[in-house]
Amino acid sequence: MNLLTRNGIQQGLRIPSGALYAAVVLVSAFVMLSRALPLQGTPFALIITVLVLFYLPGILLARFLGKLALAHPVQRFCWVLVSAFGITASLGALLRLLQVPVSGYILCLHLLMLFMALAPVKPPAAGPSWRLTFGNAPLYLLLAVSCVVVLYVALERGRFRFDGYEDQTVFAELADWLSHEPAEPGIRSRRIGVLTGDARWDMDGWTYTHAVWVWASGVPAAELIWFNLTPLFVWTVPLALFGMAYELTRREDAAAYAVALAVAFGLMTIDALVYYKTWLTFGQFALFQVNTLRTISTALVTPLALIPVFAYLHQPARRYLPLILLAGITVATMHPRQAVIYLYSVAATTLLWWLARPERKRFVRAAALAAVLVLVASVPLVQRLQRPSAGAETARRLAEVAGATDRDLEPPVQMSVTIPPPEAVSVPPPAVEDAVTETTGQGNPRGDLLALRLPVLGDSFIVDPRTVFYHPFVIIGVLAGLLIVVYWRRELAAQYVFASTAVTLILLFVPGISDVFIRLVTALVAPSVALGMPVSLALAYVLDLGLRRLASPRLVPAFRLFFVLFAVAVFALLLFEPIPIPASAKDQIRASNAMQALRDIQPADELLLQTLREVLPGDERSVLITPDHVAGYITESVPFAFVTGGRESSNLAAEGSRRFVNETSPQAPWLDRQDIEFIQTWGVTHVVLEIDNTRLTQLLLQPERFELQAAVGGYRVFRVLPGIEPTGVDALFGDMNALYQAQGASRWGRRGFALELPGTTEGWAAIAERWGQLGDTPIARLGLAFTEVMLGDDTRSLELWAELHEQYPQQPAFLEAVALTEAILGRLEQGVAMLLSALDAGEPAMRVA
Repeated sequence: MNLLTRNGIQQGLRIPSGALYAAVVLVSAFVMLSRALPLQGTPFALIITVLVLFYLPGILLARFLGKLALAHPVQRFCWVLVSAFGITASLGALLRLLQVPVSGYILCLHLLMLFMALAPVKPPAAGPSWRLTFGNAPLYLLLAVSCVVVLYVALERGRFRFDGYEDQTVFAELADWLSHEPAEPGIRSRRIGVLTGDARWDMDGWTYTHAVWVWASGVPAAELIWFNLTPLFVWTVPLALFGMAYELTRREDAAAYAVALAVAFGLMTIDALVYYKTWLTFGQFALFQVNTLRTISTALVTPLALIPVFAYLHQPARRYLPLILLAGITVATMHPRQAVIYLYSVAATTLLWWLARPERKRFVRAAALAAVLVLVASVPLVQRLQRPSAGAETARRLAEVAGATDRDLEPPVQMSVTIPPPEAVSVPPPAVEDAVTETTGQGNPRGDLLALRLPVLGDSFIVDPRTVFYHPFVIIGVLAGLLIVVYWRRELAAQYVFASTAVTLILLFVPGISDVFIRLVTALVAPSVALGMPVSLALAYVLDLGLRRLASPRLVPAFRLFFVLFAVAVFALLLFEPIPIPASAKDQIRASNAMQALRDIQPADELLLQTLREVLPGDERSVLITPDHVAGYITESVPFAFVTGGRESSNLAAEGSRRFVNETSPQAPWLDRQDIEFIQTWGVTHVVLEIDNTRLTQLLLQPERFELQAAVGGYRVFRVLPGIEPTGVDALFGDMNALYQAQGASRWGRRGFALELPGTTEGWAAIAERWGQLGDTPIARLGLAFTEVMLGDDTRSLELWAELHEQYPQQPAFLEAVALTEAILGRLEQGVAMLLSALDAGEPAMRVA
């Protein structure tokens, strides 16, 4: 029975004319450029923005290519998606490179849309017919269930906003920066000590697009990237996989089976923290996450980019080549790993496609596609040449694997500095980004490379097979992808599946070839190229092919229904676990969330961000020293704010910043000359300290240098007053830090007082004399009090602490010092009484001291 026909679609929803589209574009341009969307800053405004600035360009480009006339609704939607990504991200990459403000992007995009709306569109020849019937309805029910499952899992896993300067922070801080149309749009990091940064950000069109959405909708960049991208796009991942498989095989059975198998594999590999400690965890990094460049390019954009390629190979037509170029550039600007996978899989498939019928006409068409691939390949090649230090890092990694020593390694190559460093800072060769960054990816903790010593080749390296074949599903899928070679002359699907699988295995596991490949793409990226093997598609294609070859046509509908019911049952078992299942999806989600909840943003952090937005100048750069765990929150959410800390990678200010906030070992607990010089060097304007920071009392006692601007939650915010210079007091505190570090165990530090330990006169007696020569000022009294603590003279230190407490009764550090010293001197009741009296204090910090 025909439930939905192509004619019914066209009659029920007529495709609008070019004039109507042009009118919509003009209205959109006015609303977006004037920022007149209703309910600014709400999800409603964001949805309208995405519909207008993402889907509308995709619809117009798909219409221009004649793909809105396709009979299959999912395929039509996938062409809209790939067109939307291709035109928006590629345009964003160009304008980001040219440093055009985001309002200029909106203008350029609407001019392009107006051209596509008014350009004459010649409808292509009628494509294959399609209709929804009772026979194929179970397949689309399975597709719908897969979309719901992927959305549910992604939302369950995406409830947290992590500390620690995660990949999402890198993009959120840049999107926030660009959305305010700053005078310096070309920065690559909001960590002030990163002087070169990652050259890839110069062509990061997708993050630039996010900045446009933030500018137009009023939704904060952090909210968009951490929480909104997932519901906006993750549900389209199964549709993209279906569209790619359907365009390749022209079989809806194979496409639906591929989606179901991918979702089932994803549900078995959700967690990379507890169960599968590898960046090849398919569910986490290739299915359920779309809010970083690496994950969205893996899960969504690469499958979409293959759709016009397969359409071209099925029916070569020049009109596909521009979209292939745009989609390929989108992949290349998102992540180099996916660019490599896309390039070699398409190139190998095209070669087999021509070898299957080596005709001159096919050769010309293959050459045209190869020319497009060369243009796409230029993007990651240029980016790789701009990161020569990555080659040195790969050499170091290979030397570690082979057991070499550091003296066998060549030093990193000096890179050009794009932001002039402070004069006081010498710039060493830039370090390669940390293994947890978006730039490089993360090595497998189980070990990802294997050193070999072969008779002819000598020392060589391959990817450790245990890294790739971490799950039985991968092994079975790879075997299926290789066995399908027997059909390589007959079907494009066999050519793609075999070519992608075989070339990936060659690049990763053949000595000599693998060695060159690892050095080319870096040791950190190479193992994850294994995601280029289409294991779920290979299994689905073999399954569908076997049914076509072996089963009676009458059995196919019955098998469809059985497969759908079985797949839905597997999804339910893994998600809801009615019976105990080791490493079920439910277990993995719980394990992952339990780990990530420890890193979630806290209410005190939210209050800090709100306070900083109020006290910092809203239209000029501020440089903040902050604890590392909130540095990312600040750059994501506070306009024009830079931080000295965050990730250590390539950040010349990281060590000094961590020293300032007590995150180094051994500790240097006092504010000293080195800290003041650090403030001068990096132009620090504000300091954010936690209430238990050992330097806090020194800042509070020097209002002529540090103005207290806010006390919120467990944080104190200071403004560094202009003209700050090191003094003799700072030098003396520096000597105390040096002595403190040299002696090790101490009676006071980051964890508070330990007065039960014995004191020592070595070095501290001389420092006490020097403090006595500086006069009776609050800061000198503080330094002398700490010195007496180190000497072990608790009676004298108690006098000093009592004086400071009397002068500054609202400072909990002095109350704690007096109470604990009273207790250690045998007057426990007096110490307890002081602490109890603090419960009635007006200052919250005093009540919890």
